[in-house]
Amino acid sequence: EEQPFFNILKDMIQNGDITVFGDEKFTTPLTYEEVEKQLVRVDTTTTFDPETYEEKVVVTKNTKDWRNVFQFRVKEIWFFDKEASILKNRILGFAPIFAEEVEGLDRPLVYPLFWVYYPEARAPLSKFQVLSDDNDQAPMTWSDLLDNRYFSSIIYKRSNVLNYKVEDY
Repeated sequence: EEQPFFNILKDMIQNGDITVFGDEKFTTPLTYEEVEKQLVRVDTTTTFDPETYEEKVVVTKNTKDWRNVFQFRVKEIWFFDKEASILKNRILGFAPIFAEEVEGLDRPLVYPLFWVYYPEARAPLSKFQVLSDDNDQAPMTWSDLLDNRYFSSIIYKRSNVLNYKVEDY
């Protein structure tokens, strides 16, 4: 079944197929309820009824739109394979990045919602096909896409003692 990648992740979390974490070191597991809390924003507004002169507090639940997940942060390790004399990589995990408009900021607030440990998620992701208009002769799964690096990327951070991002150098 073809569906957006973020919805696949949500379903896998809800079904208990994968464990998600609150940090990129994969030390703080999150429950589906904790993830759901991040995806729902509760707003309260006060309305005034001019006929009865009463103020009413209205509570509304707004679900964050999955279309605001416009990119993913991928954590990987690169290493040199001495036997094959080739540089290789392994994906350790990834995080959906959410962009949220905030009053007073001139650009959207961007943050990871949760981290997925990829070695655990590889098998469940191999059951879902990637939406592709370009290639219907050789369908690909989400694990194929990630394992074969069929995505563009920018290095924003590397492992270092001071935990600097690339822009901090």
